[in-house]
Amino acid sequence: MKTGAKGLEVIKHFESLELKAYQDSAGVWTIGYGHTGSAASKGNTITEAEAEALLRDDLDDAETDVGRFIDADLKQWEFDALVSFTFNVGGGALSKSTLRRKLNAGDRPGAAEEFLRWNKATVGGKKVELAGLTRRRRSERHLFLTDEVKFFEKGGIVDPDATDGAPPTAISAASAGPASGGGDYLSDFAAAVESWGLRHFRPTELLALGASHASPGSPAFGRNSRPPRDMWDNIRPTITALDQLRHVLGAPVNILSAYRNEDYNRLVAGAADSQHMSFRAIDFYAKSLSGPSHWASALADIRSSGVFSGAILTYDTFVHIDCRGTDIGP
Repeated sequence: MKTGAKGLEVIKHFESLELKAYQDSAGVWTIGYGHTGSAASKGNTITEAEAEALLRDDLDDAETDVGRFIDADLKQWEFDALVSFTFNVGGGALSKSTLRRKLNAGDRPGAAEEFLRWNKATVGGKKVELAGLTRRRRSERHLFLTDEVKFFEKGGIVDPDATDGAPPTAISAASAGPASGGGDYLSDFAAAVESWGLRHFRPTELLALGASHASPGSPAFGRNSRPPRDMWDNIRPTITALDQLRHVLGAPVNILSAYRNEDYNRLVAGAADSQHMSFRAIDFYAKSLSGPSHWASALADIRSSGVFSGAILTYDTFVHIDCRGTDIGP
């Protein structure tokens, strides 16, 4: 069997896509969906279609391992879930797993529950549960049982200056509100950000304005706006630090919110002197095999090298960073 469309959707979601070659935290050149072969050479870029072709080739070993170690007859969606699992943890882990034993014994419900046990990684010498792995295992289990794709991404990501308890998510630039200033705002903004030499962020990612702006039930719905032109340079040291963090972690960094206008900041109960209002702050999470404490610690190392001076604030599922000029946090 070969991985189907739903399996590819799950795998691509959790592996994430990079169209330009970069070095991961171990210095290995990587491109596409975690591909480390000849296409991952310094300076190389690929298309999304090429990235998917590389991924399909990379899945060969996981597909072979599932066929080799699983004796039970599998439906396509069950096979897809197992390939995603094996691609992440390795064929050796599958071969020794209770998941394999239960499935080969005909205990499909029991095997499905075994996905959830594989949500830990070694951090600081200890095995700890990681939110990203938990979401992946839940998605794989859900696909295995239902033939449906679900990512379990919502919930638990909280805006640090919001007090209403609503769990925000990142929004697209398309809902970023009216442009500030004349001319072609998006083109000018893109040109300014691209001149900073970032490796891992697109300019539009900096226009994420917070979930309350995108939530119809929120009093702040639609009330934020894009950062004024005279503030654009303010965010440069902050996003430069996150660009380095992306390199250190070897995993995508997702911006939840950046600029807040005064009205929006008030409506989400933000601090009166919130650095978001001057476009110096970013709230983010990373899709890495670690958590906010590790991301904050890595940022502190970057700060100590002189890239920026400001605050690093750690929350349960995300980190706040700003370049206010006074060091706060780890």
